[in-house]
Amino acid sequence: MLSNAGVCPKPESFDNASQGGTRGFTCGDRITVSVFKDQENVQALGYCPSVTLAMGDIVDGLGPPDAVRVVSSGLPEHQRLTMMVYYDRPFVRILLREEAGSSYRLDEQTPVERVVYLEKTFFEQDRTEGSKWAGFGEYKLGP
Repeated sequence: MLSNAGVCPKPESFDNASQGGTRGFTCGDRITVSVFKDQENVQALGYCPSVTLAMGDIVDGLGPPDAVRVVSSGLPEHQRLTMMVYYDRPFVRILLREEAGSSYRLDEQTPVERVVYLEKTFFEQDRTEGSKWAGFGEYKLGP
């Protein structure tokens, strides 16, 4: 369907079910569809915005998030942080740009990297590690 519409000319499938992950398909970095490893239900549908979208735009349109979470990647001496922003309706997780440092600085201009709509149960499990929204400013790593 996405191929025929020209949205995703060459979708690529993935299957991480044998490692306890999901399976599905991607359209480059633009769109990802994940399916539960033991079912046919869609677990997540994510996309990268095709226009510049900032966190201030999200808050202006949807109001304050229900939860946020800062997570790290990389080695401790080269730690990179990203923030995940959660809205309980419609079960959406927004991933913001990655940055270096020991805390995450969030402002109105922080760009959105990816928007992911999640199945309710998966969303609730992921969101439990989030902390309360404290407005724009500095957030520490962890819940």
